[in-house]
Amino acid sequence: MLVSVAALFAATTFSRAAAPEVLSDVPDNAPVVIVLKNLKDLNTKLANASTRMNLGGPQDPLNTMLAGMGLSKGVDMAGDAAVVLLPKAKAENDEAPADPTPPFVLLIPTSDANALLEPFKPGEAVKGISEVMLPQNPDQKGYAAKLAKHVAFAENKETLESFLVKKGPLNKALTPESVKAFENNDLVVYANIAVVGPEVVKSIDAQRNDFSMMLDLMLLSGASPKEGALAKEMIGMAFDGLKQFMTDANTGIVTVRMSDAGFTLGAAGHFKAESDLGKFVAAQKPKAPLTLTGLPAGNMLAAGAFAFDGKTVSERMQAASEKVFKNPALANDADAKKAFDDAVKAMTHFESFSFVMMPGADNSFGNMTAVTLAPTKDAKKVMAINRDLYKQKGMKDLASMNPDIKADIQFKENATTVKGVALDRVQVKYVLREETAESPISNESKQAFEIIQNMYGADGQISYFGIVGGNIIGIATKDVKAIETAIDAANNKKEELAKSRELNAVQAQVLPDPSGVLYLPVENWLKMAGMGGPEEGKPAIPTVISMNVTGSNMHVEMFVPMSTAAQLVQVAQQFAPLFGGGGFGPPPQP
Repeated sequence: MLVSVAALFAATTFSRAAAPEVLSDVPDNAPVVIVLKNLKDLNTKLANASTRMNLGGPQDPLNTMLAGMGLSKGVDMAGDAAVVLLPKAKAENDEAPADPTPPFVLLIPTSDANALLEPFKPGEAVKGISEVMLPQNPDQKGYAAKLAKHVAFAENKETLESFLVKKGPLNKALTPESVKAFENNDLVVYANIAVVGPEVVKSIDAQRNDFSMMLDLMLLSGASPKEGALAKEMIGMAFDGLKQFMTDANTGIVTVRMSDAGFTLGAAGHFKAESDLGKFVAAQKPKAPLTLTGLPAGNMLAAGAFAFDGKTVSERMQAASEKVFKNPALANDADAKKAFDDAVKAMTHFESFSFVMMPGADNSFGNMTAVTLAPTKDAKKVMAINRDLYKQKGMKDLASMNPDIKADIQFKENATTVKGVALDRVQVKYVLREETAESPISNESKQAFEIIQNMYGADGQISYFGIVGGNIIGIATKDVKAIETAIDAANNKKEELAKSRELNAVQAQVLPDPSGVLYLPVENWLKMAGMGGPEEGKPAIPTVISMNVTGSNMHVEMFVPMSTAAQLVQVAQQFAPLFGGGGFGPPPQP
C-alpha cells in the first residue's frame, strides 16, 4: 500500500498555494523530496482535466484512490502531502547499498490523526512509532508516527526512526530559488544534489562501462568503425555532462502545475557559482531582450528566439571537438575536423538568433520554409567565413548522414538578388552509395534515404544566405515567393509574427527575461498529418518552451495548452490498438 501511495504521489500532479508547511517535517539531508500541494485543489483539477481530455474515470479521483488505500478518514484535504526519500543503508563493505530500493517516508496531512489511523489498527506507540496493518492487506505490516499536522508512514521501523531523528527542517535550508519553486508550483520533485550526487556519479561510471561494452558489440555486428567511434564519443560526452551536473549543482528541481489553460512542466538546476558549469550558465544571460521582429508571419509550424554567449559556447564545442577527433577511428578526418572547428569559431560572432518555420504552399511536410535572423557586429566577415566553410571538403563529411548516405554540396556565391539583397545559394543533395554483395546497404539506411527524398525531393535541400541590415538571414526553401516575403519582413522589420494572436495567447506562460523561447503549435502539425487541428477559424495555441538564467541558476518550463493535450490523447487512443494496447479513457467516437 505504501509503495502504491508513493507511486500515486510521484505520478499525479497539480495545485497552487504558498510554500508547503510539510517541509518543516522533512529533514534537510533528504536526498529527494516529492511534494503535492493542497490535495483538495489537486482533486478538483484532476477531475476537470479528466473531463476535458475525455479520459473517463471517477469525478472524485483522488478521494477514490485514497479511500481504496484505507485513507478515507481524518485526511486534511486542504493540506500538503509528501514522499521523502532517505539515504540508502550501506552494505557491510560500504561499497553498495544493502537494498537498491531507497527507503522512504510518506507524509499524509491530517485533521484527526486518530481517525486517519483507525483503519490501520495501530499498536501501542513506542517512542512515538506504532506498528500498523494495511487495511487492504492485513498480513502486510508498516509503521506510523503522529506529527504536528501529518501522519508519517514507513515500511519498516528503522526508516521511520531515522526520519524522526532529523538534524534540521528542510524549509530552513532552502535557497530563495528553491523556495520560489515550491511557492509557484503544484508538484515539486526536489533533489539535494550534494547528498545524492556522489552515489549517482558512481552509477554513471558503472552505466558508462555497460554502454561502452554494448557499442563494442555493435562494432563486431557490422557497424563501421567511424560510426561506432562517433556513437561512443557522443554517449561518452552525454555521460560526462550528467556527471558534471551532479558535481557542479547544488539542487535539481522538477515542477508541475495545472490550470484551466493547460499544463506546465518545469526543470531547474541551481549550480555552485564558482563551478565550471555555474560560470557557463551565468554567461548565458541575454544582453538584450529576445525578439521575433523581422521574421515573416503566416501559418506557423514553429518559431523562437535564443540568446547565448558565443565565446563560452564556442569554447565548449571546441573542447568537445578535440575529444571526439582524438579517437583513433576519427583522428584521420582532418578535413571534417577543420570544417567543424571553423563553424564553431564562427559562433563567437553571434549572441542571439531567431527563426520561424512554415509549411510549403501545399501545406505538407515537404517543401517547408525556414527563416533565421542572426544579428552580428561584422556581417561581412561572417559571410566570408560561411562561404569558406561551404567550399571546404570537410563540409560534405559533416553533412553526410552515415557511411551509406552521402551529402553532395553545391555552393554558388551571389547566386541571386531579391529586393536588393544578394544571396548565396547552398544546395545539399543526399545520395545512396553503390551497393555491392560485399558491402550491402542496411535497411535502416534505405528507409532513412526514402524519408529524406520524400521531405526534400530530388533537388535536395536548398538554402540562401545574405545580409539584411546587421543580420545574417538564412532562408531554407524552394519557393521564390517565400524568399521575397522573408526579405521584405527583414528589410522592414515587420512585427506581424511577434504580435500574432497565437503568440499573444501564451505570453503569460513565458518565463521572465528569457534567454530562449520556442513556440510549437502542435495542432498545426496534427492538421498537416490529418490527425486533428485547431477549431475552424481559430488559431492553434502553441506549446511554448522558455528558459531563463538568474545568476548561476537555469530554469526551463514547457506549457502545453489543454486543447493540445486533449488532441494528443485522442491520437494516442487511435493508435493504441496498433501497438497491442487498448488506449485509455472511453473509445473515440466515429
